[in-house]
Amino acid sequence: SEGFSGQKIAVGPPFFNRVNIPIGLLLLGLLGVGPIIGWRKASPRNLRRNFTLPAAVGLTVGALLWAAGVRHTYALLTFVLGAFTMTTIVVEFYKGTRARASIERESVVPAFFHLILRNQRRYGGYIVHAGIVVMFAGFAGAAFDVEKQVSLRPGESVEVASPFGHTYRLTYQDLSWYNATNMTKVIAAVRVEKDGRAVGQLTAEKRAYRQREEQTSHVGIRRAWNEDLYMILAGIDDINGFLEGTNPRPFATFRILVNPLVPWIWLGGAIMAIGTLIALWPTPAPAPPTAPRAPGAGAAPRPRGREAELVEV
Repeated sequence: SEGFSGQKIAVGPPFFNRVNIPIGLLLLGLLGVGPIIGWRKASPRNLRRNFTLPAAVGLTVGALLWAAGVRHTYALLTFVLGAFTMTTIVVEFYKGTRARASIERESVVPAFFHLILRNQRRYGGYIVHAGIVVMFAGFAGAAFDVEKQVSLRPGESVEVASPFGHTYRLTYQDLSWYNATNMTKVIAAVRVEKDGRAVGQLTAEKRAYRQREEQTSHVGIRRAWNEDLYMILAGIDDINGFLEGTNPRPFATFRILVNPLVPWIWLGGAIMAIGTLIALWPTPAPAPPTAPRAPGAGAAPRPRGREAELVEV
C-alpha cells in the first residue's frame, strides 16, 4: 500500500480476528462434513442418516450455552460446530468398532484398537480432527477471560470470579528483594484460595537488569484442567523507599487474569500429535503370495554327478 498511496497501513489483531475467525469456523464445520460424505453418494437420504444426530447434538449444546447466559457469537458457533464435528467422529468410531466386533467376533475394546491398527490413516486422521476440535474449544475460552487490576498493601485481599462459577481470593502476603549477579529481583508472594479453600501460593517478580537498564516481569501461574490463573506484578509504589528500607510495606499493583480453557489448547495439540503418529506409523508389508503347487508335483529330483558338484560349489 505504501508504494501506491504513499501511506503505510498497519494490519493489527482486529483485522486478523475479523477475517480469520470466520474462516476457522468454516473449516471446523467442514472437518465434520467432509470425511463422512462418500464420493458421489451425497444423496439427501445419506445426508439425513449421517448428520441428524450430530446436528441435534450441536444445536443442543448451543441451546444449553444460551440458557447459561453465553451471548458471544463466535464462542457459541465454535462450541456448536465443535460438538457437531466431535459427534461425527465418535459415530464413525462407534460404527467401525461395532462392525468389526460383529464380523471378527471380538469384544468391544480389542475391536476398537484393531480397527485403528487396520485403518491407521483413516482413524489416525479422525483423531487429529478430534484434537483440532479440542484446540478450537480452548481458543473459544478467550471470550470469557476475566481481568482485574488492583493495588494492595501486605495483608489485603482481592476476589476474582471465575467464568466457571467459583471465586478466587488472593491475599498479598509480603514483598521481598535481593541482589543477584546482574540484576535486582523484587518478589511478591500471594496466597490463593478457591471458594474459601487454600490452594497454594503464587509469586510474581520484577527484575531490573543493571547493564541493560531494563525491567522484566515474571508471571505467577496456577494451572488447572479447565483454566489458568495468572498474576502479574505490574508496579510497586515507592520502590526506592522499599529498597532503602524506609518503606517496608509499599503498595503493590497486581494484574490478575483468569483465562478459561487454555489447557485445552495444549491437550488438543497432544491429541493431534498422537493422531499424526498413528496415521504416519509404518505398517508391516503383507507377506508375498505363494504360487500354488501343481497337482501331483513332488519334490524336485536330487542332482547327481557333475550337477551335484556344481550345486555344492
